Amino acid sequence: MKNLTASSITSRPPDGLPRSFGLFFADAVLGAAFFLTCFLVLTNAVPLIQWGMIAELKSKMRYARTGQISVLIFTVLLWAVSRRRALYEKLWWPRFLRGLEATPVSGMLLGLWVSYAGTFAYAGVLRHLALETRAFDLGIFTQALWTTLQGDPLYSSLKGGICLLGDHFSPILFLVAPFYSLWPDPRMVLILQAAVMGSSILLIGRFTARRSRDTVIGLVFGLLYFFYRPGRNVLLEDFHPEVLVEPLLFLISFFLLERKKSAFLLTAAGILMAKENMPGVVFGLGLYAILINRWVKTGLAVILFSMALFAVEISLIIPFFSKAPYFYAASYHEPWGYFLSRWFSLETWEYALKLFY
Repeated sequence: MKNLTASSITSRPPDGLPRSFGLFFADAVLGAAFFLTCFLVLTNAVPLIQWGMIAELKSKMRYARTGQISVLIFTVLLWAVSRRRALYEKLWWPRFLRGLEATPVSGMLLGLWVSYAGTFAYAGVLRHLALETRAFDLGIFTQALWTTLQGDPLYSSLKGGICLLGDHFSPILFLVAPFYSLWPDPRMVLILQAAVMGSSILLIGRFTARRSRDTVIGLVFGLLYFFYRPGRNVLLEDFHPEVLVEPLLFLISFFLLERKKSAFLLTAAGILMAKENMPGVVFGLGLYAILINRWVKTGLAVILFSMALFAVEISLIIPFFSKAPYFYAASYHEPWGYFLSRWFSLETWEYALKLFY
């Protein structure tokens, strides 16, 4: 078959219509199919936001079916236009994608972070101005930050007139206080939380690009986190200090894979500052260090320290500040049994298999 040229396409408009309209129509259909395909893949058939067109679908099954159709349309159209070189080069979407290839991946990851942090900081501020934030937990933490700046560390009248270390052991709040001093307003912690959590995009993108030796792979993983629904939902639930260590959870995973022992231990210490349940996370990382990295002494030390720290926090430290027994004790068994029951239960391993299946 003779290859079509740009002049022959221009001189033979389809069905008597102007060529410009034909290109516009092809661009529109291909673009819509491309958008729906990416939307389906990146959100796992779960709406990113409740747009009007999604509300009309009324069920996830119908939404998924629409996505499946878009995948088919996009695949067929892409194959068809790729067979017509001159037509393919005139379309806007292929040219747009080729332009993205020329853009540095680091710049695109930075753009994703700015977009992510900006969007959810803005959403958090709007929720606050619309009176949708609550005393539990945003009011509790911001009051404790304000009293810290007044010389009464983490005092909260909302929690019965105690230091918040007597409710949850979250000394990471002391690191938030200097930021709060710059702008003592609840909106500051909402903005800070969105910025810190969004920085995970940069960490994931950079590390996966390094491990795979392919910058495009780094961008893909950055996009996957960008569209990760549970992460977005966390930022729409006021403020919680444990969210601030999410980048550290990615970092410590990278340090384990890179076998950087000192960095691993330092990052583990930062994670333990978030909340009294974080020793359970560090316990699992110590187990990984033993089984995968063969750091027997280091991993064993991390496991024993995390278990001991958990026991000390809920038995001694938290009751010392609250002047009462640990309020959330019913959520755990005895400290040693908590770790063993969590890590060696069938429910835990079933959950792990679902994550990696």
